[in-house]
Amino acid sequence: MEAPVAGIDVSKDKLVVYFQGKLYEFPNNRQGFEGVKQILPRGCKVGIESTG
Repeated sequence: MEAPVAGIDVSKDKLVVYFQGKLYEFPNNRQGFEGVKQILPRGCKVGIESTG
């Protein structure tokens, strides 16, 4: 079975996560990072794009 894949757009203020057809927004801080960890399963592959 192939691992699920998530995409994260990182900006100064927020993290926008696309996972399993849904968008989630979190603040770009420790609390937001903990929120991302809550929705992504162990072993999930993640692609990250930083807004420049």
